[in-house]
Amino acid sequence: MPWFVLARVLIVAAVAYSAALLQPLPVGLVANIAFAIVISALVVAFEMRLRDTPPTRVLGALLGCAIGLTIARAVEG
Repeated sequence: MPWFVLARVLIVAAVAYSAALLQPLPVGLVANIAFAIVISALVVAFEMRLRDTPPTRVLGALLGCAIGLTIARAVEG
């Protein structure tokens, strides 16, 4: 279990560092880092929920997304 915690902390740190360098929001450095921490916390929460999802459901969602994007691209042009 500690390896999973370490990996999640490293992901949050990497996203916060990237936000500090790139500054995606036109406000101060602290707000960009806080924004990055919120976004990375959402990603970690999504990953924890995805772990409980059956693989067949994830595969079906990916296939449905690919088919939907293909149809949308065909209709577009």
